[in-house]
Amino acid sequence: MSEADDGTTALETLARSDDAFHLVTLDLQMRELHGLDTLKRLRGSLRTAHLPVIVATGSDDSAVEMELFAAGADD
Repeated sequence: MSEADDGTTALETLARSDDAFHLVTLDLQMRELHGLDTLKRLRGSLRTAHLPVIVATGSDDSAVEMELFAAGADD
């Protein structure tokens, strides 16, 4: 298990790790790189596109939820 404080660090960790990751959990509101932008980059990379991604958010905005699912969030 690995932890990152922001989206940029998460992407760097995933890119340089030789460990097999099985799941990514994201907070929508992260410093440096927003959770939605991080999700889009995860989906755009061959190395991480297959990983299930769960996004945590305190938002009850259905438009935000739709945008996350359209970008590739699994839950």
